[in-house]
Amino acid sequence: MIPYRKLPEPVASNIRALRVEAGHSLAEAACIMGYHSTHELADVESGRTTIDPDKWEQYLVMTGRHPIRTPCRSPADRPPVFRRR
Repeated sequence: MIPYRKLPEPVASNIRALRVEAGHSLAEAACIMGYHSTHELADVESGRTTIDPDKWEQYLVMTGRHPIRTPCRSPADRPPVFRRR
């Protein structure tokens, strides 16, 4: 059984701190989270609006900070497949 690990709270200070730690610009983070503009993420980071829990979890996964899930490997990262002729 996998022990349950609580996700970091999606408060404005945690969101901004994770973005800065990951080295993402506001535009890069907004794109990863699925926002259509940087203004939406800026509003979340300033505390004017709240983040959708799914977007927060997706960002944690994509930055490697999710306690259980990890991002899928891209095809370029996979070992080559050799086929017999």
